[in-house]
Amino acid sequence: MKLPHLVLTHFSPRYQPNPHASPSIEDTRKEAQSVYSGSLYLARDFLELTLSKSGHFSEVVGE
Repeated sequence: MKLPHLVLTHFSPRYQPNPHASPSIEDTRKEAQSVYSGSLYLARDFLELTLSKSGHFSEVVGE
């Protein structure tokens, strides 16, 4: 079974949003992308995502 979408959630406060800080959320993204080839989302507060019946996964914007 292939997992087409992966959402990573609940990051420790020690992971900074600044990509130049260490450790950063970007470090987490790079590590996940090194082992996962599907659609990857790193959740943030209040992020809303939708999954259609056809399997299309996207971020809800502007509601």
